[in-house]
Amino acid sequence: MSKSNYNAPAVTKAVEVVDLLSQSTRPMGLSEIVRALDSNKNMCMRILRTLEAQGWVSAEEGPKYKLSLGLFQIASRPLARLDIVNEAFPLLRELWLNIGVNVYMGIPHQEKMLRVINFESTGRIRISSPVGTTTELCEGAGGMTLLAHSAQDRRDQIVGRAGKPSGKCTFCTPAKLPDALKKIERTKLAIHDQGSFRSLATPVFDHSGAVVAAVASTLPANGETLSAVKNTIGKRLIETAGAISCQMGYLK
Repeated sequence: MSKSNYNAPAVTKAVEVVDLLSQSTRPMGLSEIVRALDSNKNMCMRILRTLEAQGWVSAEEGPKYKLSLGLFQIASRPLARLDIVNEAFPLLRELWLNIGVNVYMGIPHQEKMLRVINFESTGRIRISSPVGTTTELCEGAGGMTLLAHSAQDRRDQIVGRAGKPSGKCTFCTPAKLPDALKKIERTKLAIHDQGSFRSLATPVFDHSGAVVAAVASTLPANGETLSAVKNTIGKRLIETAGAISCQMGYLK
């Protein structure tokens, strides 16, 4: 069976509409698009309305259509993630080999933290989540690091949701969240003490100074004080995150 038998005509036409608009230097009307693609008017209209509803196309007076930044943002996500994962992986692996406990990196994803790199502890106790896992930003040191360095309006929105009955906040009580976030932003280190184990995280910056990821570690308490963990694991995390930031073009 040839590949053409698997084609979806509507999808093919939608791709043609997007491609046409991407090449146009000005917004285009429906009739103009129909003529350029030698296509059915009703199909083009349905495609345009669907693309507009998804935020890929915007309509101006007329109406005339043009591509929006929504499509650009979607197209740029894999590249941004690929760059940071490629840069971070060998540095995080080296850190993991040296300290022997769980080391991971998370990035912002739809108001959650997405784990994109994970090295499991070499010890008997394993307390990590696999790559691809998402967690709420208020549920751990990694997410709190991302939240602490996000825009104020977004931070306020998530803090407000955490205070509701349905909110998820395990890092601290919702009432203490604002102060906790300020401290993390100031010290560049989040420490989550959960009794039997601790998690620590620190931010990774890109060339523009924006925080694009959190480098973190989760480890058993083993009777160590928080101060001792901060001065050992915390220090190594900060050094490694700094090296990744430099690879991403960040200049202090």
